[in-house]
Amino acid sequence: MATGYQPGALSIDALLKEVPDLANVANINIKQLFNIKSADLTTERLLALSK
Repeated sequence: MATGYQPGALSIDALLKEVPDLANVANINIKQLFNIKSADLTTERLLALSK
């Protein structure tokens, strides 16, 4: 088990800032639908993600 792990603590923007050169190789558009732990991933959220 990971010590200090907090699910959903990082946003997509924070994650992308950790890889600044990514913008040089990819055009990334983001939309964060939810920021939850995987145990809270419901069928309704999976459907929203698929759209």
